[in-house]
Amino acid sequence: MIACTVAQAAEGPGADTDRRDRRPQLEGQVEVDVGDRGIGFSAADESNAFTPFYRSKEAEAVAAGVGIGLVVCQRIVESLGGSMRIGRREGGGAIVSFSLPPISLGEEEDLTA
Repeated sequence: MIACTVAQAAEGPGADTDRRDRRPQLEGQVEVDVGDRGIGFSAADESNAFTPFYRSKEAEAVAAGVGIGLVVCQRIVESLGGSMRIGRREGGGAIVSFSLPPISLGEEEDLTA
């Protein structure tokens, strides 16, 4: 999930991507923020960012894509019981955040199988 989100952030111009784990705002959740220094999100972009095939005119002018990357990430996160948010990064660019409930691995579980 982190790789998918970072890949989306790293594609645009001015991409200076970083990732940071942070203390959860929601008890029992693991949260990750991914930010870039690209063109960012306008208010219209924020309300449409998770609409399949939506691309802002600014994004169309500077980067290839079809407008499904954030939608796919959001659906994966939600299918795992989490949530995803976007916003404007202080100093310019965008920030995409997602939270997931932690998993508990029992002794009987073998992830290598």
